[in-house]
Amino acid sequence: MPRAARLIVPGEPHHVIQRGHNRAQTFFSAKDYQLYLGLLEQFAAARECAIHAFALMPNHLHLLLTPYSKDAISCLMATVNQRFVQSVNRRLLRCGSLWQGRFKTSLVDTRSYFLTCQRYFELNPVRARLVGRADEYPWTSFRSHATEESLSFLTPHDVYLRLGANGFDRRQVYRFLFEQPLTQEELDRIRVAAAGNRPLGDEEFLE
Repeated sequence: MPRAARLIVPGEPHHVIQRGHNRAQTFFSAKDYQLYLGLLEQFAAARECAIHAFALMPNHLHLLLTPYSKDAISCLMATVNQRFVQSVNRRLLRCGSLWQGRFKTSLVDTRSYFLTCQRYFELNPVRARLVGRADEYPWTSFRSHATEESLSFLTPHDVYLRLGANGFDRRQVYRFLFEQPLTQEELDRIRVAAAGNRPLGDEEFLE
């Protein structure tokens, strides 16, 4: 069966997923997580991408970003993933790729699914039972959205900024959103869209 074509729309947000080869571990220590975030900080702007949110899990990662050219996501992922693997391979005296093929990407409807998608992967560590609460896991963007912590390479999306008139109000509203569990339908929609390189949104958006 032919692979689903990627729908890359410059200027619109996309949910990007990259998995480890055979779902094997890709991040082995705190240094690896820090390295990946450092590479995103180094190359996001140069590769014409604005990073809005992220979640680095032991064997895969999620990014919510806006590309400003059709090839921007491919260029960013190729650069960051290649340099990351080279560094990890040197340190662990291994060879070969850590990643399972190319990344998956899903164009996200900002009207109805942007924050739902962001909550989906910032809650991944909780669903995976790595932590009890989203703020206990250091390798997602949750703290940057829900607390006074900040990361310089993150670009808040307008959907997030519209949650409140100032930072305090936005953080308070954002924390409240995490008191509402995602429905099974929302979880299924996000997973199916991402797995098939399909857009994520309501019926009007899909049309």
